[in-house]
Amino acid sequence: MIRKADIILIVIIIALSCITTFFILKNNDNYGKTFEVYVDNKLYGSYNLSEFQEIKIEEDGKSNTVKVDKNGVKMIKSNCKNKNCVHQGYIYKVESNIVCIPNRILIKIKGENGDIDSVSK
Repeated sequence: MIRKADIILIVIIIALSCITTFFILKNNDNYGKTFEVYVDNKLYGSYNLSEFQEIKIEEDGKSNTVKVDKNGVKMIKSNCKNKNCVHQGYIYKVESNIVCIPNRILIKIKGENGDIDSVSK
């Protein structure tokens, strides 16, 4: 038999679940707006994620190609030996990275407020 206290407990649990879900979904807006490309720890360029393009990075005989489309940023070509950077796939969330260690290239997604992501807010 369900008592009045049981019904109150169920309502409280459902309400807390709904409130928690709301805040999780509300704060899950950490999709990047721009990305930066670093070569040898020096800024090579800053680009907008909404501009679909291919960017060729050529430095000291090292060559990489980055593709920007509706899915995010992806390394599509590299002349490095292992090609781990090419197999990593798309990135689009703030502070996500693609790293090509042999060619010393870093691609980093940035948000609206620089390095501040939804966890830091």
